Order: sequence, then structure tokens, then C-alpha cells
Amino acid sequence: MNELEHALTSSVVKALLGEGLQASWHGAQQAQPPIDGKLDVRWSGGGHTFPAVVKHGLVPAAVGMLPVVDDGVVVTNYVSSKLRHALTDAGWGFVDACGNASLTAPGLIIRLEGGRPQKDVAPPIAAPFSRTGLPVTFVLLVRGRTGTQRELAATAKSSLGTTNRVLQGLRMLGYLSEDAEVRRPAALRDRWTEAFLVHRDALATPQRFTSDRWKRPHDVLQAKLPHGAYLGSEVAAAARGLSIRPETGLIYCSSPVRNEVIVQGRLRADPVGWLEIRSTFWSKNLLGVESQVVPDLLIRADLLSEADPRLTALARELARGVDS
Repeated sequence: MNELEHALTSSVVKALLGEGLQASWHGAQQAQPPIDGKLDVRWSGGGHTFPAVVKHGLVPAAVGMLPVVDDGVVVTNYVSSKLRHALTDAGWGFVDACGNASLTAPGLIIRLEGGRPQKDVAPPIAAPFSRTGLPVTFVLLVRGRTGTQRELAATAKSSLGTTNRVLQGLRMLGYLSEDAEVRRPAALRDRWTEAFLVHRDALATPQRFTSDRWKRPHDVLQAKLPHGAYLGSEVAAAARGLSIRPETGLIYCSSPVRNEVIVQGRLRADPVGWLEIRSTFWSKNLLGVESQVVPDLLIRADLLSEADPRLTALARELARGVDS
């Protein structure tokens, strides 16, 4: 368990102790996936041990990524009202570091709410999943290697300082070896996705359109987009051969290429349009010259962002292909 997860589980145990319960955390052994540990709760009438997953910065859209765990509990830093509903609907209990909790066991019903997060200075290990650090982690995951820091920074359109902090944070968290090899890539992809869902609109600025030429998402699939424009979300999943009939369109591109796409598709800005264009947060040299689809990592994240069971199922299918 890394420093951030240890601090989180310690805060959760402290919050339960403050409610007059006996509580302890037991980290899972490597042979116990998909859980991260067990939360043992005791009271005057008995006790119960909950299998638990630790998720720092969990958002409602990422609930669909959680593993299937009977009687499972999510340990996280803060559960908002929306997250509370998403976890409850998915059958998860939870405890957060702010004193909010929903735990149910034979002889035990705990419902605590109203705790608010405090604004703390972000620790160094938060850098890989901050808004400015996410592009660096993304490039690293797509390439599977760091290369030189200068090259990594240029590809992620990031500063050398930010790139250095991200690499330090990944090493501290155990995701990157001293010789720059990615460790636990599946876990790192999940952590990146959770953070991306938080910062998505700030990182990849969106704008919606309708088209005088493209009447439906299938038309975008058939179009020969300019170099530097990439299909995302539903249309990307369809291009990858997944079983889906896209209902919306998403294209990633830089500002200059966006103008080309607007002219090609005869696009008109429309706040409720079916076609969305988002800005890229990586440079052209990351993907191949012939590539017209974003990496699977980003397709999955965009599918999850819709909080649609149909798309969440596709995201799970895509994740199995990436992690196999």
C-alpha cells in the first residue's frame, strides 16, 4: 500500500472510532484481488469484516469500473451526494475520511452524512493524477516507456517541471521502477481513468455542433478526417469493432485541426448538438500517422463519463482487452 492509501485508510478507521465503533484495516495479500483489504468493524452486539477497495478521488462515473465484490465497501476520501447515490444503486457500502458512511451487516446499520472535505495541500504523489499531470501519465501509458524527460514533456505538451514531478510521484506510488519501466499498468490505467473523469472538461475543452453534411454518427465514421483528428467514445468503439450503434459523435483534435474539421463537416455550433469536439492534450507524434482513433484507454474513459449502463458494459469489455 502506498503512502496516500495508508493515510486514507487510517483516516477512515479514525472516523469510525470517533463514532464509538472498534475498527481496524487489514491490507490484502497479493493473492486476494480484486480487493485492497478488509475493514473489520466491531460493536457491542457483534462484528463484521467487509471486503474493501480503496479509491482516492472517486467520482460517480467511475463507479462502473469497480469490481464485483459481494458485501463490498469503498474506502475513499469523500463521498458527495451524487456519489452516495451511485454507490448505493450499485450495491456498495462506503466509508470516507470525512466521517460519511453507509455500512450494513447483520445487527449493524450505519448511515452517517454531512462531513465535508478540508482543503489540504496536494502531496507530491498526487502529481500524476492532477489536471496538469494527467497528460504526462497518459503519454506514458500509451507508449509504455518514458524515453527522455524532454521528449515525454513535449509529447504531453507539458513543462519539464511537471513531467519530473509526475515521474517522481509514480515512483513513490510504485507505478514506475527506477529504470523507468511501468509497473502494475492495469491499476495505473484505472487510477488515471478515475482522475480523468474528474478533470475531463478542464483538460479536454468541449464544444458541441450539428452538421449540414454529417447527419448521424455513422457519417463521421465514414469520413476521412484530417491528420490530427481522432475519433473518441462511441464512434471510436464502433471503429474498433465493438458491438455498438453510436448515438453521439466525439472527435479529439487541436485548434488548427478543429477548423479543418468544422469546414469539412460544415459544422454549426449548437449547445445540444450530437457531435462534440474536444481539444487534444497530447502532440501529434504520440499516435501513428494513419491513426484516426484515440487509444483504448481514452475510449474507455469517455464511455464511462456518460454513466450509461450500455456504455459502461462496453467500457468493461474494452478494459478486458487492454488488460489481457
